[in-house]
Amino acid sequence: MIRPFLFTSLSAAMLAAIGVAACGGGGGDGGNTNAVGGGGSATTTSSSSGTITGFGSVFVNGVEFETDEAVFNVDDNPDALESDLDLGMVVTVTGTVNDDGVTGAAEQIEFNHDLEGPISDVPQLDADGLTKTFTVLGTIVIVDTNGTVFDDSDPGFTFDTIAQLDVVEVSGYLDETEVLHATRIEQRENATFNPDRTLDGVEIKGLVSNLDATQNTFNVRELAVQVTGATDQSDLPGGLAEGIFVEVNGTLSADGTTLTAVKIEREGFDDDAGEVELEGFVTDFVDTSSFSVNGILINAANAEFEPATLDATLTDGMHVEVEGSIDGGILDAEKVKGREGKIKIDAVVASVSGNTINMGLVEGQPTIGVTVDTETRMEDKLTDLSPFTVADISAGDFLEIKALQAGGGNITATQLKRDDPDDVVLQAPVEASDSAAQTLTMLGVTIATDAATEFQSSDDDDLDSSAAFFNALTAGTLVKVKDELVDDISDGVADEVEFEEED
Repeated sequence: MIRPFLFTSLSAAMLAAIGVAACGGGGGDGGNTNAVGGGGSATTTSSSSGTITGFGSVFVNGVEFETDEAVFNVDDNPDALESDLDLGMVVTVTGTVNDDGVTGAAEQIEFNHDLEGPISDVPQLDADGLTKTFTVLGTIVIVDTNGTVFDDSDPGFTFDTIAQLDVVEVSGYLDETEVLHATRIEQRENATFNPDRTLDGVEIKGLVSNLDATQNTFNVRELAVQVTGATDQSDLPGGLAEGIFVEVNGTLSADGTTLTAVKIEREGFDDDAGEVELEGFVTDFVDTSSFSVNGILINAANAEFEPATLDATLTDGMHVEVEGSIDGGILDAEKVKGREGKIKIDAVVASVSGNTINMGLVEGQPTIGVTVDTETRMEDKLTDLSPFTVADISAGDFLEIKALQAGGGNITATQLKRDDPDDVVLQAPVEASDSAAQTLTMLGVTIATDAATEFQSSDDDDLDSSAAFFNALTAGTLVKVKDELVDDISDGVADEVEFEEED
Protein backbone atom coordinates (compact mmCIF):
# COMPACT_ATOMS: atom_id res chain seq x y z
CA MET A 1 0.00 0.00 0.00
CA ILE A 2 1.32 3.40 -0.87
CA ARG A 3 1.86 5.83 1.95
CA PRO A 4 -0.26 8.78 2.86
CA PHE A 5 1.27 11.00 0.22
CA LEU A 6 1.91 14.67 0.72
CA PHE A 7 -0.30 16.65 -1.62
CA THR A 8 -2.08 19.96 -1.93
CA SER A 9 -4.38 20.29 -4.92
CA LEU A 10 -4.81 16.77 -6.23
CA SER A 11 -8.18 15.17 -6.69
CA ALA A 12 -8.26 12.49 -4.02
CA ALA A 13 -11.01 10.55 -5.75
CA MET A 14 -8.55 9.44 -8.36
CA LEU A 15 -5.78 8.59 -5.95
CA ALA A 16 -5.07 5.02 -4.99
CA ALA A 17 -5.82 3.84 -1.57
CA ILE A 18 -4.36 0.56 -2.49
CA GLY A 19 -1.00 -0.75 -1.49
CA VAL A 20 0.43 -3.61 -3.35
CA ALA A 21 2.64 -6.50 -2.67
CA ALA A 22 4.77 -9.14 -4.18
CA CYS A 23 3.05 -12.25 -5.38
CA GLY A 24 4.41 -15.30 -3.66
CA GLY A 25 1.83 -17.91 -4.52
CA GLY A 26 0.20 -20.43 -2.27
CA GLY A 27 -2.29 -18.16 -0.53
CA GLY A 28 -2.59 -19.26 3.06
CA ASP A 29 0.47 -18.21 5.02
CA GLY A 30 -1.87 -17.17 7.78
CA GLY A 31 -5.33 -17.68 9.11
CA ASN A 32 -7.87 -16.41 11.55
CA THR A 33 -10.74 -18.08 13.33
CA ASN A 34 -12.20 -15.02 14.98
CA ALA A 35 -14.66 -13.79 12.38
CA VAL A 36 -18.34 -14.01 13.18
CA GLY A 37 -19.84 -16.62 10.93
CA GLY A 38 -22.97 -16.40 8.90
CA GLY A 39 -23.44 -12.68 8.58
CA GLY A 40 -26.72 -10.88 8.07
CA SER A 41 -28.95 -10.61 5.06
CA ALA A 42 -28.28 -6.90 4.64
CA THR A 43 -25.15 -6.00 2.73
CA THR A 44 -23.27 -2.82 1.83
CA THR A 45 -21.19 -2.22 -1.28
CA SER A 46 -17.60 -1.93 -0.12
CA SER A 47 -14.10 -1.12 -1.35
CA SER A 48 -11.48 -2.19 1.16
CA SER A 49 -7.75 -1.58 0.90
CA GLY A 50 -5.44 -3.23 3.40
CA THR A 51 -3.10 -6.04 4.30
CA ILE A 52 -4.10 -9.67 3.99
CA THR A 53 -3.99 -10.88 7.59
CA GLY A 54 -5.30 -14.41 7.15
CA PHE A 55 -6.80 -17.03 4.93
CA GLY A 56 -9.56 -19.61 5.12
CA SER A 57 -11.43 -17.00 3.19
CA VAL A 58 -9.47 -13.75 2.79
CA PHE A 59 -9.18 -11.43 5.81
CA VAL A 60 -8.66 -7.73 5.07
CA ASN A 61 -9.30 -4.86 7.53
CA GLY A 62 -11.04 -7.17 9.96
CA VAL A 63 -13.54 -8.52 7.42
CA GLU A 64 -13.62 -12.17 6.36
CA PHE A 65 -14.40 -12.05 2.64
CA GLU A 66 -15.77 -15.19 1.04
CA THR A 67 -14.14 -15.67 -2.35
CA ASP A 68 -16.29 -18.33 -4.07
CA GLU A 69 -17.52 -15.86 -6.70
CA ALA A 70 -14.50 -13.54 -6.74
CA VAL A 71 -12.19 -12.80 -9.62
CA PHE A 72 -8.53 -12.12 -8.91
CA ASN A 73 -6.30 -9.64 -10.68
CA VAL A 74 -2.72 -10.18 -9.53
CA ASP A 75 0.16 -8.32 -11.13
CA ASP A 76 -2.15 -7.25 -13.99
CA ASN A 77 -3.15 -10.87 -14.61
CA PRO A 78 -6.97 -10.88 -14.68
CA ASP A 79 -7.01 -14.69 -14.70
CA ALA A 80 -5.10 -15.11 -11.45
CA LEU A 81 -6.17 -17.49 -8.70
CA GLU A 82 -6.68 -17.07 -4.97
CA SER A 83 -3.56 -19.19 -4.51
CA ASP A 84 -1.58 -16.32 -6.05
CA LEU A 85 -2.33 -14.23 -2.94
CA ASP A 86 -0.30 -14.43 0.23
CA LEU A 87 0.03 -13.09 3.74
CA GLY A 88 1.24 -9.50 4.02
CA MET A 89 0.09 -8.45 0.56
CA VAL A 90 -1.78 -5.16 0.50
CA VAL A 91 -4.80 -5.63 -1.73
CA THR A 92 -7.99 -3.87 -2.77
CA VAL A 93 -11.17 -5.88 -2.26
CA THR A 94 -14.35 -4.84 -4.05
CA GLY A 95 -17.52 -6.54 -2.87
CA THR A 96 -20.12 -6.42 -0.13
CA VAL A 97 -19.97 -6.44 3.66
CA ASN A 98 -22.74 -7.99 5.74
CA ASP A 99 -24.51 -6.06 8.46
CA ASP A 100 -22.42 -7.83 11.12
CA GLY A 101 -19.44 -5.80 9.85
CA VAL A 102 -17.00 -8.71 9.95
CA THR A 103 -18.12 -10.96 7.07
CA GLY A 104 -18.70 -10.28 3.41
CA ALA A 105 -18.28 -11.48 -0.13
CA ALA A 106 -15.54 -10.39 -2.51
CA GLU A 107 -16.35 -9.69 -6.13
CA GLN A 108 -12.78 -8.76 -7.07
CA ILE A 109 -9.44 -8.80 -5.27
CA GLU A 110 -6.69 -6.77 -6.92
CA PHE A 111 -3.02 -6.79 -6.14
CA ASN A 112 0.12 -5.19 -7.54
CA HIS A 113 3.55 -4.29 -6.21
CA ASP A 114 4.40 -1.04 -4.51
CA LEU A 115 7.95 -1.47 -5.74
CA GLU A 116 9.71 -3.99 -7.94
CA GLY A 117 13.35 -3.36 -8.60
CA PRO A 118 16.94 -3.77 -7.38
CA ILE A 119 18.30 -2.87 -3.95
CA SER A 120 20.80 -0.13 -4.73
CA ASP A 121 22.75 -0.08 -1.47
CA VAL A 122 23.90 -2.40 1.29
CA PRO A 123 21.02 -3.05 3.74
CA GLN A 124 21.84 -1.42 7.06
CA LEU A 125 21.00 -3.28 10.28
CA ASP A 126 19.72 -1.19 13.18
CA ALA A 127 21.28 -1.34 16.64
CA ASP A 128 18.64 -3.77 17.95
CA GLY A 129 19.04 -6.08 14.97
CA LEU A 130 15.28 -5.90 14.40
CA THR A 131 15.07 -3.82 11.21
CA LYS A 132 17.09 -3.23 8.06
CA THR A 133 16.99 -0.18 5.81
CA PHE A 134 17.84 -0.01 2.12
CA THR A 135 16.82 1.77 -1.10
CA VAL A 136 14.80 0.51 -4.08
CA LEU A 137 14.15 2.82 -7.05
CA GLY A 138 15.05 5.82 -4.91
CA THR A 139 12.58 4.84 -2.17
CA ILE A 140 13.84 4.00 1.31
CA VAL A 141 12.47 0.64 2.48
CA ILE A 142 12.39 -0.74 6.02
CA VAL A 143 11.98 -4.46 6.70
CA ASP A 144 11.20 -5.71 10.19
CA THR A 145 11.87 -9.14 11.67
CA ASN A 146 8.37 -9.14 13.16
CA GLY A 147 6.43 -6.86 10.85
CA THR A 148 7.57 -8.02 7.40
CA VAL A 149 6.65 -11.33 5.79
CA PHE A 150 9.57 -12.76 3.84
CA ASP A 151 8.52 -15.11 1.06
CA ASP A 152 9.21 -18.56 2.50
CA SER A 153 8.99 -20.30 -0.88
CA ASP A 154 12.64 -19.29 -1.25
CA PRO A 155 14.48 -20.45 1.89
CA GLY A 156 17.62 -18.66 0.73
CA PHE A 157 15.97 -15.23 0.91
CA THR A 158 15.59 -14.02 4.48
CA PHE A 159 16.01 -11.00 6.72
CA ASP A 160 19.59 -12.15 7.34
CA THR A 161 20.52 -12.73 3.69
CA ILE A 162 18.86 -9.81 1.88
CA ALA A 163 21.60 -8.04 -0.06
CA GLN A 164 22.53 -5.23 -2.41
CA LEU A 165 21.49 -5.84 -6.05
CA ASP A 166 18.76 -8.34 -5.08
CA VAL A 167 15.75 -7.66 -7.30
CA VAL A 168 12.85 -7.49 -4.87
CA GLU A 169 9.08 -7.12 -4.94
CA VAL A 170 7.79 -5.06 -2.03
CA SER A 171 4.39 -4.35 -0.54
CA GLY A 172 3.76 -2.05 2.39
CA TYR A 173 2.84 1.40 3.66
CA LEU A 174 4.64 4.67 3.08
CA ASP A 175 4.91 6.96 6.09
CA GLU A 176 4.93 10.73 6.27
CA THR A 177 8.61 10.83 5.27
CA GLU A 178 7.95 8.64 2.20
CA VAL A 179 9.72 5.65 3.74
CA LEU A 180 8.08 2.36 2.74
CA HIS A 181 7.46 0.02 5.68
CA ALA A 182 7.34 -3.40 4.04
CA THR A 183 4.57 -5.79 5.01
CA ARG A 184 5.79 -8.39 2.50
CA ILE A 185 8.93 -8.81 0.42
CA GLU A 186 10.34 -11.46 -1.87
CA GLN A 187 13.18 -11.84 -4.30
CA ARG A 188 12.10 -12.01 -7.93
CA GLU A 189 13.07 -15.44 -9.29
CA ASN A 190 16.33 -15.35 -7.32
CA ALA A 191 17.30 -12.42 -9.53
CA THR A 192 20.13 -10.00 -8.95
CA PHE A 193 20.69 -6.77 -10.86
CA ASN A 194 23.55 -6.53 -13.34
CA PRO A 195 24.55 -2.84 -13.50
CA ASP A 196 25.83 -3.39 -17.03
CA ARG A 197 22.34 -4.23 -18.31
CA THR A 198 18.87 -2.77 -18.28
CA LEU A 199 16.16 -4.50 -16.24
CA ASP A 200 12.64 -5.17 -17.52
CA GLY A 201 9.49 -5.54 -15.43
CA VAL A 202 10.30 -2.77 -12.95
CA GLU A 203 7.32 -1.20 -11.16
CA ILE A 204 6.65 1.78 -8.91
CA LYS A 205 3.55 3.53 -7.62
CA GLY A 206 3.24 7.12 -6.54
CA LEU A 207 2.41 10.69 -7.41
CA VAL A 208 3.51 12.35 -10.63
CA SER A 209 5.87 15.23 -9.86
CA ASN A 210 8.20 17.47 -11.87
CA LEU A 211 6.21 16.79 -15.05
CA ASP A 212 7.99 18.11 -18.13
CA ALA A 213 5.63 17.92 -21.13
CA THR A 214 8.39 19.02 -23.47
CA GLN A 215 10.86 16.31 -22.46
CA ASN A 216 8.09 13.78 -21.67
CA THR A 217 9.55 13.08 -18.25
CA PHE A 218 8.34 13.11 -14.66
CA ASN A 219 9.33 11.76 -11.26
CA VAL A 220 7.82 9.28 -8.85
CA ARG A 221 9.57 10.31 -5.64
CA GLU A 222 13.29 10.17 -6.52
CA LEU A 223 12.95 8.03 -9.66
CA ALA A 224 12.99 9.69 -13.10
CA VAL A 225 10.43 8.31 -15.57
CA GLN A 226 10.79 8.68 -19.35
CA VAL A 227 7.65 8.52 -21.50
CA THR A 228 7.99 7.49 -25.15
CA GLY A 229 5.68 7.18 -28.14
CA ALA A 230 5.40 3.47 -27.36
CA THR A 231 4.25 3.98 -23.76
CA ASP A 232 0.76 2.58 -23.17
CA GLN A 233 -1.29 5.41 -21.62
CA SER A 234 -4.73 3.97 -22.43
CA ASP A 235 -5.64 3.92 -18.72
CA LEU A 236 -5.00 7.67 -18.40
CA PRO A 237 -8.27 9.13 -19.72
CA GLY A 238 -7.23 12.66 -18.82
CA GLY A 239 -3.60 12.14 -19.75
CA LEU A 240 -0.61 12.73 -17.53
CA ALA A 241 -0.89 15.55 -15.02
CA GLU A 242 1.06 16.84 -12.08
CA GLY A 243 -0.05 15.26 -8.81
CA ILE A 244 -2.05 12.32 -10.13
CA PHE A 245 -1.46 8.88 -8.63
CA VAL A 246 -0.09 6.31 -11.08
CA GLU A 247 1.45 2.90 -11.41
CA VAL A 248 4.39 2.75 -13.81
CA ASN A 249 5.79 -0.41 -15.36
CA GLY A 250 8.87 -0.33 -17.53
CA THR A 251 12.58 -0.85 -18.08
CA LEU A 252 15.23 0.41 -15.67
CA SER A 253 18.40 1.90 -17.10
CA ALA A 254 21.70 0.18 -16.39
CA ASP A 255 22.71 2.95 -14.01
CA GLY A 256 19.45 2.51 -12.09
CA THR A 257 18.38 6.16 -12.37
CA THR A 258 15.70 6.19 -15.10
CA LEU A 259 12.62 4.09 -15.76
CA THR A 260 11.47 4.04 -19.38
CA ALA A 261 7.73 3.53 -19.10
CA VAL A 262 6.09 0.67 -20.97
CA LYS A 263 2.70 1.27 -19.33
CA ILE A 264 1.27 3.93 -17.05
CA GLU A 265 -2.00 3.35 -15.21
CA ARG A 266 -4.07 5.65 -13.06
CA GLU A 267 -5.12 4.40 -9.62
CA GLY A 268 -7.86 5.47 -7.28
CA PHE A 269 -11.28 5.28 -5.67
CA ASP A 270 -14.31 6.82 -7.38
CA ASP A 271 -17.22 8.52 -5.64
CA ASP A 272 -19.33 5.43 -6.38
CA ALA A 273 -16.95 3.13 -4.50
CA GLY A 274 -19.52 2.69 -1.72
CA GLU A 275 -18.25 2.20 1.81
CA VAL A 276 -14.46 2.52 1.83
CA GLU A 277 -11.95 1.05 4.27
CA LEU A 278 -8.26 1.81 4.03
CA GLU A 279 -5.18 1.33 6.15
CA GLY A 280 -2.07 3.46 6.21
CA PHE A 281 -0.11 6.27 7.83
CA VAL A 282 -1.44 9.75 8.59
CA THR A 283 0.10 12.66 6.67
CA ASP A 284 -0.69 16.34 6.10
CA PHE A 285 -2.37 16.48 9.50
CA VAL A 286 -4.08 19.80 10.26
CA ASP A 287 -6.79 18.58 12.60
CA THR A 288 -9.29 15.71 12.68
CA SER A 289 -11.25 17.33 9.86
CA SER A 290 -8.26 17.55 7.52
CA PHE A 291 -5.55 14.93 7.10
CA SER A 292 -4.56 12.33 4.54
CA VAL A 293 -4.11 8.56 4.44
CA ASN A 294 -2.56 7.04 1.33
CA GLY A 295 -3.15 10.22 -0.60
CA ILE A 296 -6.85 10.31 0.25
CA LEU A 297 -8.06 13.46 2.00
CA ILE A 298 -9.93 12.53 5.20
CA ASN A 299 -12.60 14.46 7.11
CA ALA A 300 -13.03 12.75 10.48
CA ALA A 301 -14.71 15.63 12.30
CA ASN A 302 -17.77 13.47 13.06
CA ALA A 303 -16.03 10.11 13.26
CA GLU A 304 -15.92 7.60 16.07
CA PHE A 305 -12.36 7.09 17.28
CA GLU A 306 -10.97 3.84 18.65
CA PRO A 307 -9.56 4.13 21.23
CA ALA A 308 -11.66 7.13 22.25
CA THR A 309 -8.54 9.15 23.08
CA LEU A 310 -7.17 8.84 19.54
CA ASP A 311 -8.80 12.09 18.38
CA ALA A 312 -6.67 13.99 20.89
CA THR A 313 -3.41 12.29 19.90
CA LEU A 314 -3.83 11.86 16.15
CA THR A 315 -0.87 13.25 14.22
CA ASP A 316 1.40 12.64 11.23
CA GLY A 317 3.01 9.22 11.13
CA MET A 318 0.30 7.34 13.04
CA HIS A 319 -0.79 4.00 11.62
CA VAL A 320 -4.58 3.98 11.30
CA GLU A 321 -7.53 2.32 9.63
CA VAL A 322 -10.28 4.57 8.31
CA GLU A 323 -13.86 3.65 7.39
CA GLY A 324 -16.30 5.89 5.55
CA SER A 325 -17.47 6.92 2.09
CA ILE A 326 -15.97 9.01 -0.72
CA ASP A 327 -17.83 12.21 -1.53
CA GLY A 328 -16.39 14.77 -3.90
CA GLY A 329 -12.93 13.25 -3.59
CA ILE A 330 -12.95 13.38 0.22
CA LEU A 331 -13.40 10.39 2.51
CA ASP A 332 -15.99 11.30 5.13
CA ALA A 333 -14.86 9.06 7.97
CA GLU A 334 -17.33 7.24 10.18
CA LYS A 335 -14.62 5.48 12.20
CA VAL A 336 -10.88 5.91 12.69
CA LYS A 337 -9.04 3.08 14.45
CA GLY A 338 -5.49 3.20 15.73
CA ARG A 339 -3.19 0.42 14.56
CA GLU A 340 -0.01 1.61 16.27
CA GLY A 341 0.98 -1.65 17.95
CA LYS A 342 3.56 -0.11 20.33
CA ILE A 343 3.33 -3.07 22.70
CA LYS A 344 5.66 -6.01 22.06
CA ILE A 345 5.57 -9.34 23.85
CA ASP A 346 7.96 -12.16 22.98
CA ALA A 347 7.35 -15.01 25.39
CA VAL A 348 5.97 -18.49 25.96
CA VAL A 349 2.23 -19.14 25.97
CA ALA A 350 0.90 -20.04 29.41
CA SER A 351 -2.63 -20.88 28.26
CA VAL A 352 -5.22 -20.20 25.56
CA SER A 353 -8.86 -19.42 26.27
CA GLY A 354 -11.03 -18.75 23.23
CA ASN A 355 -9.46 -15.85 21.38
CA THR A 356 -7.33 -14.79 24.35
CA ILE A 357 -3.73 -15.95 24.63
CA ASN A 358 -2.22 -15.67 28.10
CA MET A 359 1.49 -14.94 27.90
CA GLY A 360 3.75 -15.99 30.77
CA LEU A 361 6.85 -13.84 31.17
CA VAL A 362 8.07 -14.15 34.75
CA GLU A 363 7.50 -17.05 37.12
CA GLY A 364 5.12 -16.06 39.91
CA GLN A 365 3.98 -12.91 38.07
CA PRO A 366 0.58 -12.42 36.38
CA THR A 367 0.20 -13.53 32.79
CA ILE A 368 -0.62 -10.96 30.11
CA GLY A 369 -3.83 -11.64 28.20
CA VAL A 370 -3.70 -10.79 24.50
CA THR A 371 -6.80 -10.90 22.31
CA VAL A 372 -6.61 -12.07 18.70
CA ASP A 373 -9.23 -10.62 16.37
CA THR A 374 -10.05 -10.63 12.67
CA GLU A 375 -7.43 -7.94 12.02
CA THR A 376 -4.53 -9.81 13.63
CA ARG A 377 -1.96 -10.93 11.07
CA MET A 378 -0.82 -14.42 12.01
CA GLU A 379 2.25 -16.24 10.72
CA ASP A 380 3.73 -19.60 11.65
CA LYS A 381 7.51 -19.66 11.15
CA LEU A 382 7.93 -22.76 13.31
CA THR A 383 6.15 -25.36 11.17
CA ASP A 384 4.90 -23.19 8.26
CA LEU A 385 1.33 -24.24 9.08
CA SER A 386 -1.13 -22.73 6.64
CA PRO A 387 -3.67 -21.48 7.49
CA PHE A 388 -2.50 -20.70 11.01
CA THR A 389 -5.21 -19.95 13.57
CA VAL A 390 -5.67 -19.43 17.30
CA ALA A 391 -6.80 -23.04 17.53
CA ASP A 392 -3.29 -24.09 16.48
CA ILE A 393 -1.62 -22.30 19.41
CA SER A 394 -0.86 -24.28 22.56
CA ALA A 395 0.71 -23.71 25.95
CA GLY A 396 4.49 -23.81 25.56
CA ASP A 397 4.54 -22.18 22.11
CA PHE A 398 6.88 -19.21 21.76
CA LEU A 399 5.16 -16.21 20.19
CA GLU A 400 6.37 -12.81 19.03
CA ILE A 401 3.49 -10.36 19.32
CA LYS A 402 2.92 -6.73 18.39
CA ALA A 403 -0.19 -5.29 20.02
CA LEU A 404 -2.09 -2.15 20.88
CA GLN A 405 -3.87 -1.24 24.07
CA ALA A 406 -7.41 0.02 23.64
CA GLY A 407 -9.86 1.45 26.14
CA GLY A 408 -10.28 -0.50 29.36
CA GLY A 409 -6.71 -1.74 29.10
CA ASN A 410 -7.58 -4.48 26.61
CA ILE A 411 -4.55 -5.64 24.64
CA THR A 412 -5.22 -6.68 21.03
CA ALA A 413 -2.59 -8.27 18.78
CA THR A 414 -1.96 -6.58 15.45
CA GLN A 415 0.72 -9.12 14.47
CA LEU A 416 1.48 -12.55 15.86
CA LYS A 417 4.25 -14.92 14.84
CA ARG A 418 5.07 -18.38 16.18
CA ASP A 419 8.78 -19.10 16.02
CA ASP A 420 11.69 -20.83 17.72
CA PRO A 421 12.24 -19.73 21.34
CA ASP A 422 14.36 -16.63 21.81
CA ASP A 423 14.84 -13.92 24.44
CA VAL A 424 11.82 -12.81 26.44
CA VAL A 425 10.88 -9.26 25.42
CA LEU A 426 8.33 -6.90 26.94
CA GLN A 427 7.80 -3.41 25.53
CA ALA A 428 5.03 -1.31 27.04
CA PRO A 429 4.36 1.93 28.91
CA VAL A 430 5.67 1.84 32.47
CA GLU A 431 2.89 1.75 35.06
CA ALA A 432 5.04 2.08 38.17
CA SER A 433 8.69 2.03 39.21
CA ASP A 434 10.75 1.86 42.39
CA SER A 435 14.20 3.40 42.09
CA ALA A 436 15.27 2.08 45.50
CA ALA A 437 14.30 -1.49 44.67
CA GLN A 438 15.29 -0.92 41.02
CA THR A 439 12.09 -2.43 39.67
CA LEU A 440 9.57 -1.36 37.06
CA THR A 441 6.06 -2.63 36.33
CA MET A 442 4.51 -2.94 32.88
CA LEU A 443 1.16 -4.55 32.02
CA GLY A 444 0.96 -5.85 35.59
CA VAL A 445 4.34 -7.60 35.44
CA THR A 446 7.14 -6.37 37.74
CA ILE A 447 10.66 -6.64 36.38
CA ALA A 448 13.77 -6.35 38.53
CA THR A 449 17.17 -5.02 37.52
CA ASP A 450 20.59 -5.57 39.06
CA ALA A 451 24.25 -4.69 38.64
CA ALA A 452 24.49 -6.81 35.48
CA THR A 453 21.57 -5.09 33.73
CA GLU A 454 22.48 -2.90 30.75
CA PHE A 455 20.57 0.40 30.59
CA GLN A 456 20.21 2.25 27.28
CA SER A 457 18.73 5.49 26.01
CA SER A 458 16.22 5.64 23.15
CA ASP A 459 19.22 6.25 20.87
CA ASP A 460 20.73 2.90 21.95
CA ASP A 461 23.48 4.67 23.86
CA ASP A 462 24.59 3.07 27.13
CA LEU A 463 23.53 5.00 30.22
CA ASP A 464 26.11 5.65 32.92
CA SER A 465 24.15 4.00 35.70
CA SER A 466 20.85 2.54 36.78
CA ALA A 467 20.24 5.84 38.60
CA ALA A 468 20.40 7.69 35.27
CA PHE A 469 17.68 5.41 33.97
CA PHE A 470 15.35 5.51 36.97
CA ASN A 471 15.77 9.27 37.42
CA ALA A 472 14.51 9.77 33.87
CA LEU A 473 11.68 7.26 34.22
CA THR A 474 8.09 8.44 34.61
CA ALA A 475 4.74 6.69 34.44
CA GLY A 476 3.69 6.20 30.84
CA THR A 477 7.24 6.12 29.45
CA LEU A 478 7.66 3.48 26.74
CA VAL A 479 10.34 0.98 27.79
CA LYS A 480 11.60 -2.30 26.36
CA VAL A 481 12.92 -5.05 28.63
CA LYS A 482 14.85 -8.07 27.39
CA ASP A 483 15.83 -11.18 29.35
CA GLU A 484 17.22 -14.58 28.48
CA LEU A 485 14.68 -17.38 28.28
CA VAL A 486 15.43 -20.14 30.79
CA ASP A 487 13.16 -23.18 31.07
CA ASP A 488 10.37 -21.38 29.18
CA ILE A 489 10.38 -18.37 31.52
CA SER A 490 12.32 -15.24 32.45
CA ASP A 491 14.00 -15.16 35.85
CA GLY A 492 12.47 -11.73 36.33
CA VAL A 493 15.79 -9.87 36.29
CA ALA A 494 16.32 -7.93 33.08
CA ASP A 495 19.48 -8.33 31.01
CA GLU A 496 18.71 -5.14 29.07
CA VAL A 497 16.37 -2.18 29.71
CA GLU A 498 15.94 0.51 27.06
CA PHE A 499 13.90 3.65 26.56
CA GLU A 500 11.91 3.48 23.31
CA GLU A 501 10.86 6.31 21.01
CA GLU A 502 7.22 7.29 21.51
CA ASP A 503 6.67 8.16 17.83
